[in-house]
This record gives sequence, structure tokens and C-alpha cells, in this order.
Amino acid sequence: MSTPDQRLADTFVALAQSQGDAFDSAGFLTKLAHHSVEVLGVGAAGAVLVTANEGKGTQAGASHPGVERLELDAACWLEGPSYDCHCAGELLTDSALDEPQARSCWPQYSARAQALGFIGVAALPLRCQDESVGALVLLRKESISLSADVLALGSVFKGF
Repeated sequence: MSTPDQRLADTFVALAQSQGDAFDSAGFLTKLAHHSVEVLGVGAAGAVLVTANEGKGTQAGASHPGVERLELDAACWLEGPSYDCHCAGELLTDSALDEPQARSCWPQYSARAQALGFIGVAALPLRCQDESVGALVLLRKESISLSADVLALGSVFKGF
């Protein structure tokens, strides 16, 4: 069994290796999501890259097939933590999906995420240089909120 430091190092190596000449953004996003689950210990993750205006060119990869579909649909709905995080370019701290604010701000997203068995979500901006280009969405099934330490560790992925 590897240590947390080894898992993080392995993640950086895997992500760096996927940035070759024939860059596969969908494959990279999926790899980022899977490694995020492993390193951060969350229930699932989705990585979203916005390549055009208003969700038309959005790409997503996820550690769970339902989450990938959820993130792509959320881009079309113009709602959800990835959308808000990308637009603001800032961390969206852990939110319970059944709280009135989440249900009000993200009615379709909250309902679908809960149907998939998730109870909370946070989102971290993904950047290229200083520009927000998407978000890393962390979903949880546990009643314990994601800690500031987990979110800080997750933020190391923001520049990939």
C-alpha cells in the first residue's frame, strides 16, 4: 500500500506523461478525476474544461460515468458547482446538496447528483496561466464535509 506522498507523486507523473505531442484532453480530464479520488479520498470527481462560450465546447472526464454525464448536462443547464466555480474563477467550498441554497441555485444539478448517491460537493478552479478554464468537482457520499486540508491539497491540480 502506497503512502499519501507516493500517491501524490504518482499522480503528478501520470498527469505529466499525458501531456505529450498528441494531447488527449478527454483522457487527461478522466485521468485527473480518477487520481483526484485516489489522492483526496472523495466519493467521485469530475474535471471540466470549458473551451467555448456558454457550455457549447465543454469537455468533461470523471471517475464515475454518471458524474461525467452530470457535468456535461450542467454545462448545458448553465448551473452547478463547476459552472459557478469556472465563472467566478474561485474555490467553491463544500456544500450539502440537500440544503435550500444548493437546491435553489442548482435545482437540476442537485437533484441529479443526489440521485447518483452524492450528498455534498466542492469545486476547484482549473487554470491555464491566470485564466480559469474549467473546474475540478469533488463529490462526497459521506456526511463529513471536505476539510480545508483536502481542498488545499486538491488545489495543487489547478494548473494542469
